[in-house]
Amino acid sequence: MKGKLADLKFKEFELEVSYGKNKEYEAEIERSKKNRTIKVKIEDELNGLDVKGEEAFKLLYPRLRKLDIRRKMSKRQAIKKALQAFELPFGYKEIELEITFKNGKKLEIEDEK
Repeated sequence: MKGKLADLKFKEFELEVSYGKNKEYEAEIERSKKNRTIKVKIEDELNGLDVKGEEAFKLLYPRLRKLDIRRKMSKRQAIKKALQAFELPFGYKEIELEITFKNGKKLEIEDEK
């Protein structure tokens, strides 16, 4: 996982999308600075999927490779690109996107409809 993470534009990534009652999607890659571990998880209530670790990474990696989000991109563009990369519906109630890029800069987006 660590080798493939080096190919990505991001050090850390978190996407949470709510579509209402019991309809949420969450994907996360988090690095622990203390013991240098990587925590990866997907909780997909839309498709009944709850995976962690390497299995989750195998599902996230191809989506993150094609995700072209830059720090200075508009909120609307970033949300659109994230939803497209993860093949999620656009009719969300609430979305949170947090990215830490390789250079340490962060992008944090929240939106409610």
